Amino acid sequence: MATPVINVVERTNLASQIYEHLREQLMSATFQPGQRLKIRDLAKTMGTSETPVREALIMLEGEHLIDIRPRRGMTVRRQSLQDLMQIYEVFSALEAMACRIVAREGLAPGVHARLNQLMTAMERATEKEDVAGWSELDDAFHWAIAEASGNDRLRATLRTYWAEQFR
Repeated sequence: MATPVINVVERTNLASQIYEHLREQLMSATFQPGQRLKIRDLAKTMGTSETPVREALIMLEGEHLIDIRPRRGMTVRRQSLQDLMQIYEVFSALEAMACRIVAREGLAPGVHARLNQLMTAMERATEKEDVAGWSELDDAFHWAIAEASGNDRLRATLRTYWAEQFR
C-alpha cells in the first residue's frame, strides 16, 4: 500500500518543479499578459503529463500570476493600475514589517556584511549607469532584509507580492 503515497509525493514534487519553472518564465516575461496557457502544450513542452502542469497552474493562480476561467482557459494575468497600486501598498507594509523585525531582533552574523556588499555594488552600478544591474542588486538587498527577519510566513507573503509587483 505504500506505492500510492510514493506516487503522490513524486507527483507533488514534479508539480512543484513545474510551478517553479513556470513562475520563473512568468517573472522573466517569457509569457505576456493576456497570453493563453494551454495545459496540453505546456505538458508536451516539458515532457510530462497534464496533471502536474494543472497542479502547478493552480498554484500560480493562488499567487495571482494567472487567471483560470471555466470554459475560457488559463491566461497570464494583466495587472491594472489599481492592482499595481494595491500590490505596492501591501508590499511596502510587508517590507516595513521585515525591517521592524530586523531592527528588533538584530542581524545574524554575516548579514550586515552582505548588506554592505550589496550597497557597495549598487553604488558601482549607479556610477556606471547600469540600471538593470542596480535593479537586480536592489532586489537582492530587499530580499536579504526579508530573509534576515527570520519570519517564514512574512517571506512567503512577500514572495507572492514580489511576483505580482515585479512582473
